[in-house]
Amino acid sequence: MTRSRDLLVACLTLSIFVSLSFFLFPADFGTFSDTEQSAGSDRPAQGPIGDARPSFRDRLANVRPLDHLPHSRTLGLTQIMVISLPHRTDRRARMSLLANALDADFGFFDGTLSTADEITRIVEHVRVQREREGVLLQPTSDAGRRGPDEPAPQDLPHYPFDGPLEAYPDVSEPAGADLWVLPPNDPRAPQPPLPPIPTPNTRPDVPQIMDTLERTRWWIQDSGIPFHDFINGAVAACYHAHYSLLRTFAAASGAPDDTLLILEDDVDIEFDFERTLRHAMQGLPADWDVLLPGYCDSTETKHKPVPGYPRLRRSDDPLCNHGYIVSRRGARRLVSLLRSPSFAYSRALDQAYKILINEKILNFYSIAPVQIVQEHKLNSDIRFGTGVGWWDDDLEDSALQRAQILLDTEALQEATP
Repeated sequence: MTRSRDLLVACLTLSIFVSLSFFLFPADFGTFSDTEQSAGSDRPAQGPIGDARPSFRDRLANVRPLDHLPHSRTLGLTQIMVISLPHRTDRRARMSLLANALDADFGFFDGTLSTADEITRIVEHVRVQREREGVLLQPTSDAGRRGPDEPAPQDLPHYPFDGPLEAYPDVSEPAGADLWVLPPNDPRAPQPPLPPIPTPNTRPDVPQIMDTLERTRWWIQDSGIPFHDFINGAVAACYHAHYSLLRTFAAASGAPDDTLLILEDDVDIEFDFERTLRHAMQGLPADWDVLLPGYCDSTETKHKPVPGYPRLRRSDDPLCNHGYIVSRRGARRLVSLLRSPSFAYSRALDQAYKILINEKILNFYSIAPVQIVQEHKLNSDIRFGTGVGWWDDDLEDSALQRAQILLDTEALQEATP
């Protein structure tokens, strides 16, 4: 009897405990959390046992319109082009590896050798243009002041562009500095023809013009003009390559909002660049001209972010032009400015862009932090060595580093018996 009573009490106690458990414990007690699911390699990412839905995090990854955009082999742009000298097969191979890492299509646009005849003509035309305008700007006195017979300069920005800037200028026909590259026997070549280069050529080098004539004069006399701040073949060839690609894109048929990513052949890019870029592009105003995901010598954080787009800001003080995006409308406006004779080739291209930014002539925007950096691994055709130390940036998640890790790992696996 006592044993039966004890058994009855035990059953009642168990029944009460089971009933209370429905109130005391959550409905998913005993199931794996999303975190526990993700930590287990063999357990599928799903909800509670019996629930076949993806995990809460996986469902969160598909709530925005951007989440549903398919991958684009042009990263959401119209075209991607890499400026590269034809003989630099080492650099082209590196950029092909980068394209594969991003699962993207890169085209190659042939640059011009700094020793090419057309580049020599360009540098000579810059000299003639300066002499015509009286702004050759040679150092004059040892005190860093104007010489006794030298007229006082006017501290005015030296970019007298030809005519008003139009939103849709005609860039299909050569004009301005486009004519400088033409051989002397071309009927469209500027007249009178260039004078012959003296032998030996003892003429002083032509310095780059900074943003104002007075600042340029003091810069010349204070610094002694470093070799890379002259208008030389390398500076002109780099300008000419970018300009030629811009003009090709600008003159082609297509919508004004078509986009081109211009890359130099020594860059590395964030592995998740496509997502960052697509989000930034949504924040650009309708009248944007140039977007800079790549730059140097600046953090580009002076201006406030565009509301809702914390990585997108108006450009501030960037240098370098190893990775930037133009709309076709922006390319047409750039061409009309970059070929104006008094402005063309008078400074390195990134200095020209800097003037357009500072004077708010065109609408430049930057992505911060930087998404495209120069790699500095292969020898340069513009400066001595690889350029290491000029301005070195690091990426958070380098596409090329990922590619190299994978290649090294696979090579090791193949070599291991």
